[in-house]
Amino acid sequence: MIFNKNANIFLSISFITVVFTVILYSLDNYHSFIKNNKLLAERSVLSTAREIEFFINERKHYISLFANQEKELLSELIRNPSNIQAHQELEEKINAYFPNRFAFTITEADGNPLLAQNTELIGGTCRKDINFFSQDSKKHMVYVHSSPKTSRLHFDVMTSIMPDSDTPSVLFVSFFLDDIYRLVEHGTIKNHHLFLVNRGTPPIVEAAASGAFDIYKKNGHSFKMIPSIDKNKIRYIWPDSLDQKTISTYMVSDTRWELLDVIKPELVKNYIKRLLYQGSGILLLFLIVTLAGFWLIKRLGILSGDTRSILDSVENERRRVAMDLHDEVLSDISHLRRDCQKHNTEDSITGLKQTAKSIDNELELITNTIRNIIDDLHPQSIEILGLSETIRSYCRKHYEQQTMKVNLIINHWNETRLNQAEKLNIFRVFQEIIHNTSKHANATQCDIELHMTQQKLILSVKDNGVGLPALNTKRPQGRGMKNITARARIIHAKAVWITEKKGTVFSLELPLRT
Repeated sequence: MIFNKNANIFLSISFITVVFTVILYSLDNYHSFIKNNKLLAERSVLSTAREIEFFINERKHYISLFANQEKELLSELIRNPSNIQAHQELEEKINAYFPNRFAFTITEADGNPLLAQNTELIGGTCRKDINFFSQDSKKHMVYVHSSPKTSRLHFDVMTSIMPDSDTPSVLFVSFFLDDIYRLVEHGTIKNHHLFLVNRGTPPIVEAAASGAFDIYKKNGHSFKMIPSIDKNKIRYIWPDSLDQKTISTYMVSDTRWELLDVIKPELVKNYIKRLLYQGSGILLLFLIVTLAGFWLIKRLGILSGDTRSILDSVENERRRVAMDLHDEVLSDISHLRRDCQKHNTEDSITGLKQTAKSIDNELELITNTIRNIIDDLHPQSIEILGLSETIRSYCRKHYEQQTMKVNLIINHWNETRLNQAEKLNIFRVFQEIIHNTSKHANATQCDIELHMTQQKLILSVKDNGVGLPALNTKRPQGRGMKNITARARIIHAKAVWITEKKGTVFSLELPLRT
């Protein structure tokens, strides 16, 4: 049908459009997801870097302020480094100012400590750091390193003492990274990780939230390990593979640190999976609706074809009834009328009696003919006697009028399980099968079996005629076969023809209500 063809094209184009729409929607969602996470990462990195900068500058300011306040004490220690009382007083004041400090000392410009009590905590790296600070304090960069006496990492903050004198010195204070760790962990947003990386050669991870390394190791990012001062401790080298996963970075001013935000791999994978599930669900739903549409259109096409077939059958039945009425009933009535006109002039009692008897015989024939026509149009015997008795009566009547032998077997019959529409359509199918068999199959014998099981009704008709072409058994071509198929669909039954070497087997299966 043209309607079906156009509808199929429309549904196909709609499905393709939905597929592309889902793909574009998923891509747009993915880009929005990355964009939003990048925006969050930028805010996280910037705010955390600013907090670290503020923390470092605050330490520098406090040390400078402390040096100005305690200028006399510091000058005394520079002149007399072995003054134990002054040293203890300085230590008490530094502990009050900086309770989380690691080490402190006063050094010469070349980094040589003046206070012998803390010499063992001041390693070569710290001395180089002091020397570089003395040369150009503005270019001094804060970074992380170890101490000879502890594996804990620390960073150095210092300020100049009497820079204009002949013996410029440096007040040196080292701090553990505990506060830096807290800032990094506090700035880490959900499903992200912050890494504080020293961009030296090689780049070394200085701080990260707990568990960050394990997450990325599981996803194939290799962190190389280097030993610290304590052989039982390790530090991690930042892998190049994670640079590609970094979505936001920020260099912390006056330090060698770069703060990097890396999104958790599981978050991206789970979001992609969610998009795939959503897209698949939408496509599956639309596919189901599309297939239902195809099925409905096909069903409508079948039903419209069935309707035409039934209407054609009804029209043919009307034509046959009209011919029967014209050829038999109307002919008999005309003959009866002529007899009445012929005997109208007879006066004898004998002639009148003969005329009345002839009229009575003619009326009986007309009555029987009309009764047969009415019975063909609507077999009232189904309502009065039931389907099984109507079929038996039809078989007896057909056997008396035809040369084909009909054998009927009815088993396990319970007519109460059928409604009126099912009874009428089963009988019409039965009529059509017997008519086709006697008219077209040239059969001499027809075996009919009608029985019920717990689940279905089965009507089986087998003849010994010429059979059907194989094509007709798969796709009915004749008008009678189409009528049978149409009536079967009306009652949700299944009609099947099987052609054999000698004859044809027809079966009708009707599912029964339990």
